[in-house]
Amino acid sequence: VTLNELEFPPKSGSIVVFNDGGAMTISFIAPVLNVEAYFTYDSRITITAFDINGNQIGSLSSQFLSNLALSGVAGSRPNELLSLTLPVGISKIVISSTGSFVLDDLKFNTQAAEVPEPTTLALVIGGAAILARFRRKKS
Repeated sequence: VTLNELEFPPKSGSIVVFNDGGAMTISFIAPVLNVEAYFTYDSRITITAFDINGNQIGSLSSQFLSNLALSGVAGSRPNELLSLTLPVGISKIVISSTGSFVLDDLKFNTQAAEVPEPTTLALVIGGAAILARFRRKKS
């Protein structure tokens, strides 16, 4: 019998990430639009998201103070899904807790944040300005 089978059962498989206090940082090579994972914890978890410039762009906290399998808060269950979706690209998340937690089945959307396309009107005006300048130089 292991700790995973008692208080911190994994969501799937037998491999999880365990943090015994403090914060955990996960950085992404390219910005992502959403991050989700299953957590079992002995004190509240907060996930804070940051953009490429290090600005905080969102956060969320766990539903319970503790969701351990045997001794968690009444009504809680292990492996709470925490999911953060933002319209701005997430470059880094910080998972913080004053206690221990297990993270399992981390998933994230690898699609880069969309860059707004210029409007058709702006393209037409820009093209007209270039043509007008070109015509003036020819004259």
